Order: sequence, then C-alpha cells, then structure tokens
Amino acid sequence: MESTRHAGHATELAAEAAEAGIEVVAACGGDGTVHEVVQALGGTSTALAVLPAGTANVWAREAGVPLDVGRATSLIPSARPAQVDVGVVEGDFGTRRFLLMCGIGLDADVVRRVGGGSRGKRLLGKVWYGVVGTRAMWGTRGVMSDVAVDAAPSTQPVLQLIAGNTRLYGGVLPLTSIARMDDGLLDVCLFMGRGRVDTLRLLWRAGVTARGRLHARTGGGIEYFRGERVVVTPRAPLAVQADGEYIGETPVTLSVLPRSLTVLVGTRPNALLGETA
Repeated sequence: MESTRHAGHATELAAEAAEAGIEVVAACGGDGTVHEVVQALGGTSTALAVLPAGTANVWAREAGVPLDVGRATSLIPSARPAQVDVGVVEGDFGTRRFLLMCGIGLDADVVRRVGGGSRGKRLLGKVWYGVVGTRAMWGTRGVMSDVAVDAAPSTQPVLQLIAGNTRLYGGVLPLTSIARMDDGLLDVCLFMGRGRVDTLRLLWRAGVTARGRLHARTGGGIEYFRGERVVVTPRAPLAVQADGEYIGETPVTLSVLPRSLTVLVGTRPNALLGETA
C-alpha cells in the first residue's frame, strides 16, 4: 500500500504499477484520486478498482461498488472486469482524461472557487459546494460560444455544458441520462441563457426533469447531444473541470478513447454497460 504525498502522486504510483505489470490498482479516496489514477492506467492492461473514501464517490456509485471501504475491499475478488471508454479534454492546459464527466461553465467555476484542499471543503464537504455555488450562480452570465458536436456547429449563450461518459452528476442527478461508458460516445447536456434568472430557471428544470430522462425533455434552453468529438470555443474564457477537478479554461476539444480502460465493477447488472436486471 502506498500513500500519496502531493498532487499528481497517484498518477505516478499508478504508472509505476502498470509498468511493473500489476493486475489491479486499488484507488482509496474520492473521485479526485480516481481521476489521477485514470491518467496513468488508460491504454494499459492494469485494471482500476476503487475503495471509496471521498466526498461524493460518484465513480463508486456508477460502478456498483459499496460505499463502505471494508465492503468495497471484500468485493474486489468477485468484481467483474469491464472495458470502458475514457473521455479526453484538450486545451491550452494540455491533455487530461476523465472517467465521469467534463464540465464547462458554472460548475467548473464553482470547483475553481472551492479549491481542491480548501478548509471549507474539508470541514463542510458537499455543503461547502452549495455555499460557493450559490455565490457563483448569483454572478454568472452566459457566454456566446461556438459549440460543434461531430462537426455540426451552433452558436449559443452557454451557461453550462456537461459532457458525460457516465450519468450521475454529483452522484445525484442523471443529467446525461442515457450515457453508456462503453459506446464510444459522449453525452452532452447544454444549458443556454444570459444571466442569473435563466440559470435559476434551468437548474430548477434540470432538477425536476432529469429523473424523467432529460434527453427526452429538451428545449427551453436545454439541448442534449451525443457524439464522438465536441469543440467548444467561447467569445470569453469559461472554466473547465474534469471529474470534479479544475483544470483550466476554454477553448477545448473533447473526444473519446473507446474501451481503453479496464475497471472492476459490482456483480449486479449495470445500465452503463447496457445491462438490465
């Protein structure tokens, strides 16, 4: 067992394990730790297992892994290997991979303000996101942006764009409601508007309709797309987050590495793999 000592250390440790031919790397932590490990394991034969010990543990929920570390550890011998896609976001900051989602706009601004190791996050966890999010939402403005999904262009006032490889936003709302993690596609949910009134209206609508399959209830400032490549070029910079980690600003290009990562998932059927109970 190795403990991380600084940001990016989990990536270094995972790369060493993959190079040594280790069959499984178990990441004990939250989605940020998983995000770091994914940077190293994609395209290798080493599988990713997760032992959830973070704030939201979204990947554990999506993978059908118990949220108790002890039970998650006991699951590893009987867990199923699955080949899943990995998302890629490229910009002036370089190239980053993501397993869950990439967010552009309001949510990434919140992540930037929260800070990875801030005192508020350590003390209050999810509550701190709510406090910071309320402040950010009050001052948000839509930014006119060129958004092209598989080369089909549009120009919209973007408040928020979510590109999902999985479904559960924040571990709660299935915003990218028909996403699969093995289909070679990203599911894109686009929220459009000018200011705080639009933001409040769209967030309320998303919360109400997401459980009713948001992809089938678009219009009125919400659009849903599926594609292999997404290019976002705003008139002014928008913040970008990947798997809940702030990584930089637009413009960005999003793409997919199909079935490039082996993960261990729970024993029950998983809708993200096209399985039904």
